[in-house]
Amino acid sequence: DYDFDPYQGRLTLLKPLASTVATGNVVREGSSTGNIPVLVVRYEYTPAAGSFDGYTVGGRGTAWLKEKVRIGFTAQRDTTDVAAQTLIGGDIMYRIAAGTYAKAEIAESKGPGFDQSNSVDGGLSFTDIANPGTNVQSRAWRSEVALDFAELAKRQGDLGRASAYYEHYDKGFSSAGRLSPAETERWGVAANIPLGSGGFVSTKYDQLFSGDTGSSKTGVLDIGNRFATGGGHVTAKAGLRFEDRTPGLLYNSVQDGSRTDSAVELAYKPLKGNWEAHAFGQLTLEHDALRSRNNRAGAGLKAELTKRLSLSSEISGGDGGLGADVQLNHRLGEGSEAYVGYALFADRTDTGLDSQNIFTRSNSGTLTIGARQRFSDSLSVHGENRVGMGGTSPSLTRSFGLRFDPTKKLSVTGSFENGRIDDVTTGVFRRTAASVGVGYTTEAVRAGTSIELRNEEGIGLQQTVWLLRNNLSYAVNPDWRFLGTFNLARADNEGPSVRAAEFTEATAGLAYRPVNNERLNALVRFQYFADLGPIGQITGSGQTQSPKQVSSIFSADFNYDLSQKLTVGAKYGYRQGRVSLGRDSNQFVSSDAHLAVIRLDYGVTKEWDVLAEARSLWVTQADDKRLGALGAIYRHIGNNVKIGVGYSWSDFSDDLTDQSYTSQGPF
Repeated sequence: DYDFDPYQGRLTLLKPLASTVATGNVVREGSSTGNIPVLVVRYEYTPAAGSFDGYTVGGRGTAWLKEKVRIGFTAQRDTTDVAAQTLIGGDIMYRIAAGTYAKAEIAESKGPGFDQSNSVDGGLSFTDIANPGTNVQSRAWRSEVALDFAELAKRQGDLGRASAYYEHYDKGFSSAGRLSPAETERWGVAANIPLGSGGFVSTKYDQLFSGDTGSSKTGVLDIGNRFATGGGHVTAKAGLRFEDRTPGLLYNSVQDGSRTDSAVELAYKPLKGNWEAHAFGQLTLEHDALRSRNNRAGAGLKAELTKRLSLSSEISGGDGGLGADVQLNHRLGEGSEAYVGYALFADRTDTGLDSQNIFTRSNSGTLTIGARQRFSDSLSVHGENRVGMGGTSPSLTRSFGLRFDPTKKLSVTGSFENGRIDDVTTGVFRRTAASVGVGYTTEAVRAGTSIELRNEEGIGLQQTVWLLRNNLSYAVNPDWRFLGTFNLARADNEGPSVRAAEFTEATAGLAYRPVNNERLNALVRFQYFADLGPIGQITGSGQTQSPKQVSSIFSADFNYDLSQKLTVGAKYGYRQGRVSLGRDSNQFVSSDAHLAVIRLDYGVTKEWDVLAEARSLWVTQADDKRLGALGAIYRHIGNNVKIGVGYSWSDFSDDLTDQSYTSQGPF
């Protein structure tokens, strides 16, 4: 259904997310044929500012008591900074058969948990919804009953189904996929009974109350029958829908009061032919003064035009204007297709009543054009254009992508995205992003390069960002290996935003690791390091107030095995460069420094090692000499892994790019 790139946080659907999902009801709430679908993703990331320190642990267990009773228990503990939360829950189910059962569950959350971010433009911009929950305990409970009359009668076929549910959420309750900014209560009943060989009667009633968004009562009654004709089948349906709304403060239509609508629909499907046509008409029988009429008539067609081309369409007119939902899909082959779709909503703001429903603030019309082509196992491309018109968030988004692996040694990837949003909360916002990556791998060479360009323009935002990543590893011979990296970030930002970047890191090194006589190992490196980002950015050592710097660094490391148990090591490093007086200062002073380290590694037993280091740092400009030490103990796990703990009595690091003097302590 989708492709996911976890490194860039991009989710690409194989087909466009439909504008609506049909409910099957005869009476339409507006010009659309159903409800607005929402794609829900839980995604964790490292923030651009600040730091998180915590853990998440949880689990679920279930057990069957004989064959009909199942009990379950769920618990989760999250200690992630401001989102710390404890969640516990229990549930029980009594099941007579697959479609006949009774369920009950209760849960309690303490703490805010994670907030929710909603996007109406495919992820280019978001509106955040914070959870008002604190350390106050918030509960939720739900019960559900379902009956399958054929199962109860122990007969085959469809004799009808019935169901009922009740659920309540306290304000502040949150769990995975559920956020309750306001106290919410729902309950409802439904039944579907077949009549004869082709008829049915369906009814349901739902009632909702939410502290912020108000309340609604909805009742639906549909009846229909299928008739056989000489050349096909005709399906006739009639429906009645009653709704009563009391709007609240947030995310709601301004319409208030009750309305009763009736509708009829006729559909025809031939015995021979891959198509089906339908027509409908509906009329508002009664409505309050603050509710709009919902008179509407329209027709639609679903057809397999060819073996590869399919059409799904409906066009209607009435109160609120013209409505349309048309999708054309062309299957090009296995893994390849092209599609175009258009949806026009005459009355988008008159749907939905939910605590988190901000999706009604979207476009009145959306055009989607896309394609995915799989040429071979080594080459695939995709592209999509989505244009949203009208409403409060006119938008235009484009995305293209390519993956090419011509050989086992070489791979090429590329992507392009472009979007423009005009949202009432953010104003006009544009983003253009492109990236290209190349990788090459053999037994002797491992090389990769990637370049990314991102341009963002909006009210109070004007910046262009370049990101470049390169790495190279080349085995000159079995004993010698060359290592190189080159990373660069540049942001042309007019303001003091922490998103501005001016970072360069280039490293070239030569490693000596002899195969036949491994007593001596060595690594020599040259490094250029420039970190000139604004105040508020996080440095590589995790500091927010670390000074800006430009440094050229030489270092040489040597290890020599005096015996099978004892290894002596030495390191010398020299830094030549400049450092600012503070992160927000442009006044630089010399930061030339010398580093010397002597190290001993001793294998106490086959499984245990200890090490000790003596260190010295001399900053020449300040004539500042510092001494330090470090110790650690390690435990071997198998032949390739060891873990350990240690303590540093040095406030300076052996990484000469780290000038924060915060290295003292356990590790």
